[in-house]
This record gives sequence, structure tokens and C-alpha cells, in this order.
Amino acid sequence: MKDDKLYKTKYPIGEFDYSKYYTDDEVGDFENEILLFPEKLKSFVSELKEEDLGKRYREGGWTIRQIIHHLADSHMNGYIRAKLTVTEDKPVIKPYLENEWSALEEINKTELEYSIKIIEGLHKRWGNFLKTLEPEDYDRTFFHPEHNLEISLRTSTGSYAWHGTHHIEQMKQALKNPVW
Repeated sequence: MKDDKLYKTKYPIGEFDYSKYYTDDEVGDFENEILLFPEKLKSFVSELKEEDLGKRYREGGWTIRQIIHHLADSHMNGYIRAKLTVTEDKPVIKPYLENEWSALEEINKTELEYSIKIIEGLHKRWGNFLKTLEPEDYDRTFFHPEHNLEISLRTSTGSYAWHGTHHIEQMKQALKNPVW
């Protein structure tokens, strides 16, 4: 399955491994990735033309515009989940319907710059917050009811570091081989 074209299109850098234990060194790399992500995204977006924003990386996938707004929505949830995990005992997080959020008309009416600004400020706060934590804080967990899974902060931090790169690679695919 992982060798087929659809899988490689959907997961250009592979899937994130939620079952792996991530070391403190890996968590440090994730923290840095979260801090650096806004610049990577801004660099990518700076090359886009208006006509690029409607391109999709695969049939049924999101447009570049939807992905960029999704990144702001998703990463706001990630930051809040991190803070809940540190301040509460095994909180149950609130899932959200990301496909429905990405289909809202607001996505087409809001300039990308506003989501980029959200990501810039959010990632600075998020990265600074993560850098204040002790290694044992990363072993704290939250419960994700949609996946019926208890997830550690170290795993969650890694998944969001992966998430940004994952979507940038999807958008690069959309530019190379657009699907309308």
C-alpha cells in the first residue's frame, strides 16, 4: 500500500509514527522545527501566484489556499492541546472536523496573510512555551477521543512538527502536478 502512487501523493514524507517513543533529543528537534516553520511557510508562499492557490495535490484533496488556512486552524489546536496537557491531568481534547472547517466560505474570502500572521505569532509562543518545559513534562498525556488514543506531549509535538512539513510538500506537489 505504501508503494502506491495515491499513498505517496497523500503522504509525500510518509505518515507520522504515533507508536514510536521520541527521545529528548528528537523533542528538541521538534521544538526547533515548530519555531522555524513560519519562515519555511512564508518562503514557500512568497513564490505563489494567485492562480496557484486553487491547485490541488490530488483529486479530492485540498487546494493550496485551504491547506494554508488549515495549518493555522490545526496548529492553534495543537498549541492549546499542549497547554492543556501540561496544566491538566490527562485532559480529553476536543476534536474538530477539519474537512468541514476547510470547506467554509471564510476560507475563500480571507487573504492568506492573515493565516500566515497567526502562524508567525502562534509558533513563536508555542516554541517558547515548549522550551520552558522539563523532559518529564513531555511524558504527560491527553486523550484523543476521535482516535481512542492517549497521546504524550512528546508525540504530539512531533506530529505537529511533521504536519507542517507534510503540508508544504503536498503544496509543492500541487505546483508540480496540479489537479483541478
